[in-house]
Amino acid sequence: MTDPLARRVRGFAGKWGMLDGLVLCAVSGGRDSMAMLHLLSALAREGGFQVAAAHFNHRLRPTADRDEAFVRDWCREQGIPLTCGAGDVADLAAREGLGIEDAARKLRYAFLEAAARDMGASRIAAAHHREDNAETALLHLLRGTGLQGLGGIAPVRGQIVRPFLETSRAEIDAYAARNGVPYVEDESNQDTRFLRNRLRLEVLPLLEEVSPGCTGRIAAAAELLRFGFEDLGLEEIWCTHYRENARSRRVIEKSGFTYAFTENLTDEFYPDRPTCFYFMTRSQWEKRGGVHG
Repeated sequence: MTDPLARRVRGFAGKWGMLDGLVLCAVSGGRDSMAMLHLLSALAREGGFQVAAAHFNHRLRPTADRDEAFVRDWCREQGIPLTCGAGDVADLAAREGLGIEDAARKLRYAFLEAAARDMGASRIAAAHHREDNAETALLHLLRGTGLQGLGGIAPVRGQIVRPFLETSRAEIDAYAARNGVPYVEDESNQDTRFLRNRLRLEVLPLLEEVSPGCTGRIAAAAELLRFGFEDLGLEEIWCTHYRENARSRRVIEKSGFTYAFTENLTDEFYPDRPTCFYFMTRSQWEKRGGVHG
């Protein structure tokens, strides 16, 4: 494929080993995911991997069924295998005390993982791009985080791959326009009651006025932090909160630092993970009365 973005995405994906076997594209029907599906299906025709699609209907908007029908029609026209699922996001949020966005994410990824197993897919492709990465790093910073949270979105995590992660929203817009990629608009993306939407629609544009190009620099800084964190071999450490009086039941030492964990408290964002409350040098830890165990 001669499109310049396609060539660059192939290079980025190749560097991370994203495209092999069957790649299941998570497709909402919006511009980003439709552009990704269009681009990857074109690259797949050149050989080396196959593409299928998966759509999850969150049933949160009156237009949700329209979006599903749109994805079904387009995939049928293009001969792309598609699987669809749906879930009651509001019910899960109420039962588990989750926010709507967190409940939607939980159901969506559970569906995608099950669909990948059923279809024999080795990869699940998500259409997160450079601005998403910057938004995520800022969102984690506002909520309170450590090095891993500041690292933003990983290009590869388990089965999940993100071939657009170094691509800007403007580049995706231009690709969709010059290739005639159809898509639908999700009206909830304009709802600034959701913090991520407010960051995207209000905060980042203001920051760009103050310092043009800062979105790309934030995403680049997140990448540097992520690589630095992973170089320490700490991929499974989740730095989220610090509490002065937290008593650690387990301590891990890495590269001259002491990482304090507790397993009897949970993190509101990652309740199934042990929570890392702070990281410090050995001397700092001992000054605070810490013990090694």
